[in-house]
Amino acid sequence: MKHSRSRSKSKTLSNTNEDLETILITAINDEYLAKAKYEEAFKLFGRRTPFFNIRKAEARHAQALTPLVDKYCTQEPDKNPSVDVPNIYQDALLIAIKGECETCRMYIANLKNEVIDPYDDVKKVFQNLLEATIQHYKKFCEVYEDNFGSIPDEYECNEIE
Repeated sequence: MKHSRSRSKSKTLSNTNEDLETILITAINDEYLAKAKYEEAFKLFGRRTPFFNIRKAEARHAQALTPLVDKYCTQEPDKNPSVDVPNIYQDALLIAIKGECETCRMYIANLKNEVIDPYDDVKKVFQNLLEATIQHYKKFCEVYEDNFGSIPDEYECNEIE
């Protein structure tokens, strides 16, 4: 059962705070979604890397964002999203590659967004998560290439290369 936060705000959130809340909730929901996908992939494929290790990292990413969400947000994140993962290992890797690339793009865009400029704590966490996500993307690509050859062009993440 979800509980709602019982925060009382003496005034309504400014647009900047609403934008910051949207950015943070989107980021933490993305991390919970990745965690759920990789947990499902782990159930399907066992200890096959990289799903086994990276699912734990996604939980740490959400944990890194939780204090920021608690501090700046009134919304609750979706901690248990429902996911579908292909039961073919190659397809699951491609979904992971695409997801990590999209997450990199999200963090890159957020770090350039003036809304977060006054929030050094948010910038620091986003920068750390971007660096970790780049490593996840590279690991999924490496495993894909080792098993299946070149990654299809549409899965390349040019923003981080």
